[in-house]
Amino acid sequence: MKRALFFLLFLLILCGQVSADTKTISGTTNLDDTWMQSGFPNINRGTDDHLIASPNYKTLIRVKNVASELGVGATNITAVCSMFCYYEDGDTVKIYRTLKPWEEGIQDGEDCVDSGATWNDWNCDEKEWTTEGCACANDDGVDNSADGGACDDASRRDRKATAECQVLVNATGWWAFTISPELAQGWYDGTMLENGLFLAGTTISTYFRSTEYGSNQPFFVFTYTSEEPGEGKPGKNIMSGGIIK
Repeated sequence: MKRALFFLLFLLILCGQVSADTKTISGTTNLDDTWMQSGFPNINRGTDDHLIASPNYKTLIRVKNVASELGVGATNITAVCSMFCYYEDGDTVKIYRTLKPWEEGIQDGEDCVDSGATWNDWNCDEKEWTTEGCACANDDGVDNSADGGACDDASRRDRKATAECQVLVNATGWWAFTISPELAQGWYDGTMLENGLFLAGTTISTYFRSTEYGSNQPFFVFTYTSEEPGEGKPGKNIMSGGIIK
């Protein structure tokens, strides 16, 4: 039976019905990012050229339009968020799935005068975090747009409590944060809203470039299986790495 299934998969690959693809998603159209500061709880930093992850500075980053970017028929999806660190003191940075539809905002260190996330709000003066700083965390949480209230049930959580991953950032340069296959697939399927990720440092501050910086902006790379490569697109032999014309 195993040999038969293997042979069937080989035939599908050979005929161009299954291919392994990657898609890089970057730029300000499909990415939002901002950071929040406990000492200035009403300030939005949606247009800052940097992001900070620490116990008192929290970063939010979101990839959008995953389904349209990957196209029809994508399965077995995995994703990595890559960020460029330009200042570090050797801290562990953790990323979590965010559950609120926060807004990036258009301010740069100013009190909110329009939409945008702050330490107090996931959307300026309209929608508060359940706990300031996106801190209402529990793994029973679901995507929601609840406004403030008590952190007492799944429909009010701000984020998940278990990290998607954690990375010891102990040098400047590019760092990759792996997204769970369940979350990557959920963004594509629409079963999980594109509410993005929450980054926090453990003891000190780590600085990254944002989408507004002139270079080294963050980006997401999705790897997936495409069942129908499409007209004129060669099928890929994922066993050998070769391309079948």
